[in-house]
Amino acid sequence: KASGAAMVSWMTVAATAFRWTKGTPVLFRSSPVGERSFCKVCGTKMTFRHAEIPDELDVTVGSLDDPDRIAPKEHLHGESWVPWVDIDPQIPWRDGHAPTPPSAPAIPPEGHHEGGCLCGSVRFAVTGAPVKSGICHCGTCRKQTGGVLVAWGVWPRDRFENLAGDTTRIQTSPIG
Repeated sequence: KASGAAMVSWMTVAATAFRWTKGTPVLFRSSPVGERSFCKVCGTKMTFRHAEIPDELDVTVGSLDDPDRIAPKEHLHGESWVPWVDIDPQIPWRDGHAPTPPSAPAIPPEGHHEGGCLCGSVRFAVTGAPVKSGICHCGTCRKQTGGVLVAWGVWPRDRFENLAGDTTRIQTSPIG
């Protein structure tokens, strides 16, 4: 929810080894123990700090200029794993984080789907099957979400409903 990506790769650094080289990000308390940062201009998600581990800072790999230089060493939060994402069996799960089977069957693509942001201020619904869907690996999507890939679904505007809140639209590329 915080990134909008199907998965996000992070690298953890000593807080003292990190510095902002340009601009000042917006800080957002995403949970009682978590604080995230993002760009106030384009929304790129960049860091996460856990209140109980103040000497460490997690940095989104997708926000790096060369994200392919940082390979993941472990998987986390298997309880939130999206089953259509293939998991590399050579990358271990952190202790206590192994995936659990989905508790309910997947919603058929013809159904009604609702979603929204992490804090719940913005909610939306789409109906019917998407016109197209896929996974994007482009640099723009990686930078904007902080993730290494983004899963997209496209619905006609007449099947989209804003249920709550207002969003801000930004031009992230010449075509979008």
